[in-house]
Amino acid sequence: MHRHTLTITGFFLFFCMMINYSCMKTEPTLQLLATKNLPHYPSASSIELYNNKLYVMGDDAQKLLVLDKDYNETDSIHFFEATEKRIAKIDKADPEASTVIEFEGKPHLFLCGSASTAKRENVFLLNLDGNNTIDTFSISSFIQKIKKQLPDVNIEGCTAYNNKIILANRANLASRYNNLIITANNFFTDEQSEYNIIQLNMDTADVKGISSLQYIKEKDWLIVTASVEETASSYADGAIGNSYIGLIKNFSSAIKNTSISLDKWIDLAALIPQLQKQKIEGLTVEAITSNSMMLHLVSDNDNGESTIYKVEISL
Repeated sequence: MHRHTLTITGFFLFFCMMINYSCMKTEPTLQLLATKNLPHYPSASSIELYNNKLYVMGDDAQKLLVLDKDYNETDSIHFFEATEKRIAKIDKADPEASTVIEFEGKPHLFLCGSASTAKRENVFLLNLDGNNTIDTFSISSFIQKIKKQLPDVNIEGCTAYNNKIILANRANLASRYNNLIITANNFFTDEQSEYNIIQLNMDTADVKGISSLQYIKEKDWLIVTASVEETASSYADGAIGNSYIGLIKNFSSAIKNTSISLDKWIDLAALIPQLQKQKIEGLTVEAITSNSMMLHLVSDNDNGESTIYKVEISL
């Protein structure tokens, strides 16, 4: 009888341990809620949600698309003059990153060129306060300062962070580390703006280049996307691999170090087959709770089209 009681007690303790272990090992889950292909719109590289409107920009597109949250086109805003659907690679301004900032007391969509060539060293500000005016600023002098520490510059993501802007410099097979450049939110008008560069640690065996980021102030989280592309250059395209989402918690504390690592890492294709070999270039958060996020993602597979996805991640 005594031995039987011990056996039951031991089984109960083992069962509890297995439940605790299972909870500790819980992995994120991902659900695809909606998707839409945009065959008429090339190379979507950034997406931003503001006042229930989605602003999508392609790195070689002539115009910016404005969509509702069901992905219906409600407007378009002309940015560049060109005769072809896709602006030639040698000529394009390459706006790869976007965020929303306050400029001169009004909300603006901030679009940053990749700075991988001299023609791409510009920032564009779209006034979101009703008139859609566009201002252009050269950041050539700022980029020259950055190149003293990061010779291979390729800005692929950005986000507003308190009173600063964070720029994401993408890794490639020749420069295998991603970096965050933290600077003043008016760096494009103030040549004396200071900056700080922090290395973002990822697996360098299969180089994953950062492609977008967004800071969530309410949570103090930094969310990033990254993708695999077989290229050893900040200029050339390469064969496309899979894409990933990463999360850094307690970001304000993490950036006190010279390098930071991701707290969570999600292989998108492993959870959603439709995202296999999709180069995710932009993300924006629609809603977030303590254990889930609803996101909009855009992909650019270098084929003259774009695709947009709505996903929910349970953390």
